Amino acid sequence: MGLQDALNEYIIGFCNYETPKIIVVKNTTLGIIYRVIQFLVATYFIWYVFISQKAYQESETRPESSVYTEIRGIGLLGDTVQDMVEYVRPSEGGDVISAILRREVTHDQVQGVCAEDLNARCTNDSDCVAGEVDFDGNGQRTGRCVSYYNYTSVKTCEIKSWCPIEKFAHIREPPLLAAENFTIYIQNTIHFPKFKVLRANILPKKKRYMNKCTYDEEKHPYCPIFRLGSIAEQAGVKFAELCENGGIIGVFINWDCDFDLDP
Repeated sequence: MGLQDALNEYIIGFCNYETPKIIVVKNTTLGIIYRVIQFLVATYFIWYVFISQKAYQESETRPESSVYTEIRGIGLLGDTVQDMVEYVRPSEGGDVISAILRREVTHDQVQGVCAEDLNARCTNDSDCVAGEVDFDGNGQRTGRCVSYYNYTSVKTCEIKSWCPIEKFAHIREPPLLAAENFTIYIQNTIHFPKFKVLRANILPKKKRYMNKCTYDEEKHPYCPIFRLGSIAEQAGVKFAELCENGGIIGVFINWDCDFDLDP
């Protein structure tokens, strides 16, 4: 065979079209098994992979989030009006907010010398070393052993400090029970940079609604304004006990967004 004949045969063979040979086996049992396997494979991919696991989707692993808080409310404590300036620490705007619901105040303290707490008891001046400072004390010792305020038989080391010491001079004010109806506004904004999507827990064009709504799971689920009393109730504590003993309540915000759907 010459070179030209070999080249012609290759070109003709290259242009040929081949089909696989199909053998039809007329067997009911094999046919049912074959169709069942096909159905299981199709079900696995359609239901589990695509519908349940959403394997076709991409996920955002590092969203960016910001939180803004604001507390509102005015209450009376005796004859004193308590507003945000008195009971909110630190100042508003951060993602942590603290409401002072009960105070222990010392109105008559002045700088000077006075008796230390009962944990610094003494019998004579040699028990008190001048210049020494206790880790859990209130000031620097002067080296004198003095009577403990109104007690004649009890003596403690004298110190330089704010006098009288806080433990002796403090006055415990009643709790601010009116704070149960104070409200906290929580605004959360989250950005998904991978998908260039920005979301917030505030519905657009709802400013007038926001001025009068308070969160309710059934009636107002999209209102970001929460009563302090309701937050305590959701946390499983009585508000009166929270005012008396204090506490820390964490608010967890969870976003589960599917961008295949309309916002």
